[in-house]
Amino acid sequence: MEKILRTISAVLAMGIIGFTLSGCGGAKLSPQVQQAFEKKQEMYTQRNMFISTIARFGQKIIDTTNYGNGIVIPVNTKVKLKDVNAKQISFTYNGNLVILRNIPKYSNTTIDQMVKRYFAPNKVNLAKFSKKERDAINNGSVIESRVVVGMSKDAVLVSRGYPPTHATPSIKSDTWKFWEHKFNTTLVQFKDDKVVKITY
Repeated sequence: MEKILRTISAVLAMGIIGFTLSGCGGAKLSPQVQQAFEKKQEMYTQRNMFISTIARFGQKIIDTTNYGNGIVIPVNTKVKLKDVNAKQISFTYNGNLVILRNIPKYSNTTIDQMVKRYFAPNKVNLAKFSKKERDAINNGSVIESRVVVGMSKDAVLVSRGYPPTHATPSIKSDTWKFWEHKFNTTLVQFKDDKVVKITY
């Protein structure tokens, strides 16, 4: 019996060591991002983020499907990184734990890329955008005001985020499709890097 217990203990110890060495639950992170999570570092959001209105076991969830409904976490909000694994990032916002789930089918990114897409040590320089663009970015809680004619692609990415890649494979495209709800979409059309038409 003692030999069996020693064997089980050894197996568990190896499992713990393996998990520790893999770093952040198996997620492949750059050294800078790995360090940010190890230090539970404070970062600034790099775009408006939308907490889902559909609660999952009371959790506050953001999916990379990027539905445009729910509570808005504004760009340049200071948050604290908590944990990361191969599927999701967790951070605190206003004292609440928020989970950002990476769904590769819709984001076409790794977790490391997701961290860099959503968080950075410095604020986004909103002064580079026109007043019209800044107003749209600051009106993230109103669907019809987030994207307006004349906005650049960069401004739309800050205001509305990335469109899911199953419908918009590349942001170099001149047509981006967003989902506000499961059955409610917004089509944004560009010409020469500027929004020329929005269809709800």
